[in-house]
Amino acid sequence: MDATIIIYDISNQESLENVTEICKRWQRFSSRKTKPVAILVGNKSDIKREINKEDVEIFAEQKQIPHIETSAKLNENVTEMFMSIIKRLIENDSDGTGDYDDDVDDSDDGDDT
Repeated sequence: MDATIIIYDISNQESLENVTEICKRWQRFSSRKTKPVAILVGNKSDIKREINKEDVEIFAEQKQIPHIETSAKLNENVTEMFMSIIKRLIENDSDGTGDYDDDVDDSDDGDDT
C-alpha cells in the first residue's frame, strides 16, 4: 500500500497554489483497487503564515484529504501526521488485518545457501 504526503509551506502562497495540481496528479495515478491514502501538510507552523488556514481546511474537505499543520523545526505534529497515515493505511487494508507482508515467504526450507 502506498501513501502520499502533500506538503506546502504556510508562509508561501505559491506553494499552496501548487497543491491543486499535485492533488490532481495524485488522484489520477493512485491505485484504483483501494481508496488512495494521502494527507495535506502545512509545514513551518512556527513562522508567520501567509496562507489562510480556513481556506486550506475547506480545500482539504472538498478533496477529502485530512489536513494537519506541522513544524519540522519544533517537531510539532510530525508524529501525529505519520500516525494518521498509518491508521488510514490499516483501515484501508483490504483484509482488515493490517498485515502488509503478504508477499513475503516466511517458510524455512532448511537451505542456508
